[in-house]
Amino acid sequence: MRRFLPLLLLPALAGAQSQPPIPSMAARLGASTLSEPDGVSALLDNPAGLSLLPAWEVRAYNTQLDSTPGHGAGEGTSLLFGIPVWGPIATGVGFEHVRPGGGFATRVRLSFAASFRVHRTLTMGLTYRHTFADLDPAYDHTNELDLGLLYRPVSFLSIGLGVRDLNTPVTGGAVVPRTWSFGFTWHPGTDRLSIDTGLDVHESSGEVDVVTRLRGEPYPGLELGARLTLSPRGDRVGLDLGTFVAVHFGPGGVEGGVWTGRAPGGTFAFDGFTVGARVSGHAYANLFKRRGGKTVVLELGSVGEVPNPGLGEGQGVAFPSLALLLDRLSRDDTVDGLLIRDRGASYGWAQTEELRTLLAAFKKAGKRLSVHLDQGDLRTMFLYADADDLLVSPAGGLMLTGLRGELTYYRRALDFLRIETQWARYGKYKSFPEAFERTEPSPEDLEARNAILDGIFGAIVTGVASGRKLAPEGLKAILDQGPAVATEAKERGLVDDVCFYDEIDQVLAKRLGRPLDFVRLGGESPRLTRAWGAGPRVAIIPIVGGIVDGRSNTVPFLGTRNVGSQSIVDALDAAQRDPTIAGIVLRIDSPGGSAFASDVIWRKTALVAQKKPVVASMGNVAASGGIYVAMGAPEILASDLTVTGSIGIFTGKVAIGKLLGWLGIDRRTLTRGKYANLFGTDEPWNADEQSLVWKKLGVFYDLFKQRIVDARKLTKDEVEASAQGRVWLGKAARERKLVDGRGGVVEAIKHVLTKAGKEPDGPVELVYLPEPTLLDRVKRSLGLAEIAARVGVSPETLALVLPFIFGFAAGEPLAMLPFALDVR
Repeated sequence: MRRFLPLLLLPALAGAQSQPPIPSMAARLGASTLSEPDGVSALLDNPAGLSLLPAWEVRAYNTQLDSTPGHGAGEGTSLLFGIPVWGPIATGVGFEHVRPGGGFATRVRLSFAASFRVHRTLTMGLTYRHTFADLDPAYDHTNELDLGLLYRPVSFLSIGLGVRDLNTPVTGGAVVPRTWSFGFTWHPGTDRLSIDTGLDVHESSGEVDVVTRLRGEPYPGLELGARLTLSPRGDRVGLDLGTFVAVHFGPGGVEGGVWTGRAPGGTFAFDGFTVGARVSGHAYANLFKRRGGKTVVLELGSVGEVPNPGLGEGQGVAFPSLALLLDRLSRDDTVDGLLIRDRGASYGWAQTEELRTLLAAFKKAGKRLSVHLDQGDLRTMFLYADADDLLVSPAGGLMLTGLRGELTYYRRALDFLRIETQWARYGKYKSFPEAFERTEPSPEDLEARNAILDGIFGAIVTGVASGRKLAPEGLKAILDQGPAVATEAKERGLVDDVCFYDEIDQVLAKRLGRPLDFVRLGGESPRLTRAWGAGPRVAIIPIVGGIVDGRSNTVPFLGTRNVGSQSIVDALDAAQRDPTIAGIVLRIDSPGGSAFASDVIWRKTALVAQKKPVVASMGNVAASGGIYVAMGAPEILASDLTVTGSIGIFTGKVAIGKLLGWLGIDRRTLTRGKYANLFGTDEPWNADEQSLVWKKLGVFYDLFKQRIVDARKLTKDEVEASAQGRVWLGKAARERKLVDGRGGVVEAIKHVLTKAGKEPDGPVELVYLPEPTLLDRVKRSLGLAEIAARVGVSPETLALVLPFIFGFAAGEPLAMLPFALDVR
């Protein structure tokens, strides 16, 4: 929160008391309280609040008190500094210089505080203070310790506990008693209004002070409030009333307040005032924002579905987090525009569609979308076609070459190497084995592939033509002209202007006729960061890569992921047991893999879904084993360009006996039992063995289809009509009732929250499970994934040639996408 910090002085009149408290240089905080400390003011109110600092912060104040009954005259200056240090730890230092009137000695107090986040809802802090008063020995070299706790379990309630003078210091020959404090702050339906109530209990006397406060933000960047303290003392009541105002303008702000009051039994009179200023690394809402409001700047690169953090990082950034961020920006009433600097972002077609939908929602909210490209391609155009301002660098352009899909066949190479392969498959469209059996695609394979290309290309033409205000046929004609340099792209109406990125502010100001107020993402977003507590937690369990039995792993140097069934089962177990997790999103981007492993994940998902909300969110690909595991979720969402289906199964065997002989290697195999050599690698299956494999494989195919029948409430004939290994885009899959609705990961998160009885558009924390291992972090830090990307050999190609190195055993039933999908 951002509020005024009035630093008021108590004169050094406490010597008349039998147990005098140490004179405080910040005795009463107007807008800042124990349960709602204001930024670095937590150093004086509740040190636990320092852990909530989003960035470094400095505040300076000057206080002037008039002489009134029960108070003396004087002035003081305070300087406070706080900063997040690392992870859950934050620290702060304070300097206070008080100059009492009436001839009392000047005093200086230094404060040092540290705060630690124990849990996402609980922080604790400790403050050490040391007072220097050379001309007042009673207070010179006095040490104090304050302890504070801050508990924020939900987004509308904050509870503070504190103990002041924990060490009961001795001043003037008397022990200073502890003061025990309790307070809670409530947001009544909006975080723009705070209602605060608290108690201060003085340990030795049992006297109590009651504190109430009301703070409101009628307009972003402007805060008003009032605070009342009642001090019952026998049959008399002391009273302090303060009003305050704060004005913020991004990283800076000014504050001020006025106090009136009376001592117990005294008369009501003016006390004094405080003025101050703040500078912070965190940009607060700007009251004096330029016309057009705030435009957030987002540098967009590529992020994966799975967090890939290095050492010293948290869970890392992943695609669901990026998508949720864009959704929040569209609902942030302090954001009027978004400027995306595309840094070579490259996503799959379904991911691109998800981002495009989120950007469309941003525009539908009445906000302006501007995009700057160094260079782009057809995927980029599909993503940003609806932008109000689409700009490209002078030396850049658009690589418009249409779509293509490559088909690779290994039959002649295998014949040359004398390697024999055998395959058994259920589903005429299950064309995976064709790469090893044929030299060209089958008619069924071509039918499926062309349907995918037609669907993607049709969506691109429709989307780009609509966004760029072009006729579809006219756009096709433009695309047929091939790549366009920057000036050609502008002439053809594909981009709006050509400029360097460092000219973006002038170019946009000229286009709009007014300047824009740019802030970098993360610097300012008060509507997103203000809420207390993290809100409900939703577990994101990514199933990304080939599905294998056992633990998840990554192929060395290639960076290709295998999703282990046991790892996913453990993640589902952890999400189910964690009471703070409201529900689960199973985020699937997988071509499938082991039928057995897929069935294990399906079973666990179905069991967990009986206890917590589970929604399956299909990414770029959720085919074969990918759709198999999704059947365990009561609800499945997919984008129009998601590749799914492929309900079929196959297995195969590679025989290298002839290759070994060709190489001069002799090997003899000894067996016991009729089928002992069923999965041996020397000889191909004989007719009896092949018949056995077909029979067993049919059981798995029937089981696969039965999972679809049970989950989707379809007849066997309906499933068979969509099966046979045929691949469908998401739109066609919806029509065949294989998925429930259109939507990306953001919609899946909202559906989970709704099922859990939570506010779908409220604050939410994403928890990625399973958490990355130390080895994963080391690989990231060493850059092995980047090295693998430069090997130059497609991991997908290697997966086709050598499937067994990716965790599949010979003869294992495989529920995999019939072909490696790479549409560019």
